[in-house]
Amino acid sequence: MHHANTKRVLLMDPYREFFEPYWVPEHRLLNSMATEDSVAHKNRGFIVVKWQ
Repeated sequence: MHHANTKRVLLMDPYREFFEPYWVPEHRLLNSMATEDSVAHKNRGFIVVKWQ
């Protein structure tokens, strides 16, 4: 989920026993995805989920 007014993104981990949902600044999320995987030597990415 993206909150445009605050420019934050809601992160939700499937392992909710230890990791609760939290909001992060969008620039921090985008910077974290712009790194390279050290094993596969490929850039990380994202998926787009749309509610229809």
